[in-house]
Amino acid sequence: MRDTTVSARGSRRARHLAERRARREAALAAIGVILLLAAFALAGTLDLQDRTEGLGASMVPSPEWQGTAW
Repeated sequence: MRDTTVSARGSRRARHLAERRARREAALAAIGVILLLAAFALAGTLDLQDRTEGLGASMVPSPEWQGTAW
């Protein structure tokens, strides 16, 4: 009787440890995905900033284009 109790306790503990390990791995995967998304968002923001930095006044149509009949 004692052997089955110890065996069941060990099995329960092993299952508990496996569940904890699975939750930890899932949490680490979620954190990794969030960090990747943040890195891509930062890269996209910096790229957009670089592309639009020099625009400003150059976006105003030149006088030659204002007289053109479309």
